Amino acid sequence: MPAIDSGYVIKTTTGAYYCGYSYIDKQLRKAKIYHSLKYAQDAIKSLKESAQFRNFEFIIVKVEVREVNEDAGTD
Repeated sequence: MPAIDSGYVIKTTTGAYYCGYSYIDKQLRKAKIYHSLKYAQDAIKSLKESAQFRNFEFIIVKVEVREVNEDAGTD
């Protein structure tokens, strides 16, 4: 049975994701995943206090990570 995990990521209204360390990228795979909605909300509060992100609008998006093919990359 494939492993499935879920969490929350912080997304800007322009479609980019917060990756941690004051870095934003358009690729979801680089996004910082929070396993608690509260931690994601707290992270947004901290981001809004920083001059760099003060004018950004953020939303929280639930994501799911799962294995699609456990045999990928094997011979």
